[in-house]
Amino acid sequence: MTVNTGSAVPRMDLLGPILQEGISEDSYVAHHLLPPLLVQKRSGVIPSFLFTDNQALSIKHAPRTAFARVQAKLGEEPFNCTEAGVEESLTYEDYEILGRDYAQELTTRRLVHIVLRSRDVALASALFSAGGETLFATNLVTAGNAWNTSAGTPLNDVLQAKRNIALRTGLPGNAMLISYDLYIDLCRNTQIQTMVRNVLGYGGGQFTQDAVANEIPTKVLAMTFGLDEIIIAPGVVNSNASNDGTNANLTFIWPRTYALVFRKAKNATDVREVALGRTFVYDLASEFNQLTYMQSVDTTRAMFLEAYPEPNINADTFRCREYIDMNILFAGAGALIKST
Repeated sequence: MTVNTGSAVPRMDLLGPILQEGISEDSYVAHHLLPPLLVQKRSGVIPSFLFTDNQALSIKHAPRTAFARVQAKLGEEPFNCTEAGVEESLTYEDYEILGRDYAQELTTRRLVHIVLRSRDVALASALFSAGGETLFATNLVTAGNAWNTSAGTPLNDVLQAKRNIALRTGLPGNAMLISYDLYIDLCRNTQIQTMVRNVLGYGGGQFTQDAVANEIPTKVLAMTFGLDEIIIAPGVVNSNASNDGTNANLTFIWPRTYALVFRKAKNATDVREVALGRTFVYDLASEFNQLTYMQSVDTTRAMFLEAYPEPNINADTFRCREYIDMNILFAGAGALIKST
């Protein structure tokens, strides 16, 4: 049955407080890799600062002669925000059992998580895969040994990745994304344990090899690699098609076979900054004249929540949606490490 959603009304009053809580920060990571950039058009182009003119060039200027002229020109990168969203119904029976306000908040929270998880699933599928190896082919680093073995040398591999990025951008990588399983491998890796224990002296004189075999704080791990930040991706997905929770096959969204070293943007709105890319997010609120609501919302995520009645099933249906394009603007700002 086709449902007429023309009567849908915005419910940013429900979405705003949930986004402000920052409930997604520890679970989903796509917005860390590609910081959200709010745009007022669904598609268009932005200028790109590309290293396309690398030949040696003398700029010493002799009197009455022309200045050396760069042959390259400013590039352009297109973006195209496509619609994505999910909805869920609350029946009047749900309202009676849970209470109206609590039921609506619970449903909104679920929808936000599903949307954010979908971003991660899409990005992990594109980057931590054979497709990612092709995308980052110039900067690809193949680990000599798996990091979960005593012969694994993650420090060497990360240093090579940082060098590859510096060679393409003039700046080394400042962040690394790893799956939760790979984080555990790093905590147990002999080279990392030795570095943390003997060089950094983390934990003082009583810090033994047995102690460092346990969880290493991410800040200490980042310091070990000379990075500003290590982002651990613990998000999970159920690969079983069943929706009722039975026979669930839960796996981490981001596999342990890859790590990504990259230049993380410090300012999502400044596209002059050399970084991996941006998540272009079309400002849906402007279409619905919801600026008053959006003042209290983290607009960099720019999700939109709306609800419409379905009298035929005695329910209200809530929809969370967005227009986004996760765009790798400069693959040279990232180096994929393959560690099987």
